[in-house]
Amino acid sequence: MPRIDDGSAETGPGRLLSTAWVTLSVEEAHDLLEALKAWADERDPQWHTHITDTAGNELTIAIKPPDDA
Repeated sequence: MPRIDDGSAETGPGRLLSTAWVTLSVEEAHDLLEALKAWADERDPQWHTHITDTAGNELTIAIKPPDDA
């Protein structure tokens, strides 16, 4: 189950949100794809990526490591 919250890069995870809608530009989608490919190669447990739009709104994506990691 994904964790969706209102945290930030400065504060980390925040209050849980029940829903969110994120619309990416084509360029942002390609950047996200490349970032996910890098994660797949590295499997860094601290990996995360940020997508920031021209208005300064930021989406942070992190991948939870397996429980046995």
